[in-house]
Amino acid sequence: MDNIFKIRLGLTNTFLLRVSDGYLLVDVGTKRRTKKLLRILDDYNITPNQIKYIVSTHAHYDHVGGLAEIKEITGAKVIAHRNAKESLEQGRNSYVGLRIKWFNPIIRKILERVHAFKPVTPDIIIDDKYFFDEYGTDLRIIHTPGHTLCSISMIDEDGNAFVGDTAIRYPFKPLGGFSVIAADFKLLVPSWKKIIEEGAKRVYIAHGKSLKIERMIRKTKRKKWKSSTHKA
Repeated sequence: MDNIFKIRLGLTNTFLLRVSDGYLLVDVGTKRRTKKLLRILDDYNITPNQIKYIVSTHAHYDHVGGLAEIKEITGAKVIAHRNAKESLEQGRNSYVGLRIKWFNPIIRKILERVHAFKPVTPDIIIDDKYFFDEYGTDLRIIHTPGHTLCSISMIDEDGNAFVGDTAIRYPFKPLGGFSVIAADFKLLVPSWKKIIEEGAKRVYIAHGKSLKIERMIRKTKRKKWKSSTHKA
């Protein structure tokens, strides 16, 4: 797909893609970055009503903090996984944790209280896989749980994959790797395999530079992931 615009909003990357009837945003960043996002759209000579869809890769503040406001301004349809619906409508972050289990209740409280966001109701709910071709655009969205149980990734016809935090590169892993916090660590490798099987070639992530799919292939082949499932 031509015309992929990377928009850096603080530490979070969002992406703007051209679709048949306008533009699609992958995530929107925090609420405090909303004005910057709108300024950048204006720099591209894109009016808010040209944003037709917003794909929410998962319900975390740094990705959806400004979602309610951007949805209201643009009138765009929000696309999210079924597991994200409750979190989005309650304005709270989806659960994640560390391998140090005793610390996870503290993380949960921080996420729920400190980084709450304005509630928003998604318009299009997906489950395992969703084809975007009815809108004249060859995009597919797949469920890639692990970092959160509501994480989704989007792949276009050219193999560009937009994965949110399903992979991470900055600042924890400069060369790229698995997320260091997750709702279920043992789901990360299967989700990477799903992205690979969908024909991804270049992986665009929310924190850091994009990755070539070859790196993901190498890591999934040699990674033996050992972890227990955390309660969502």
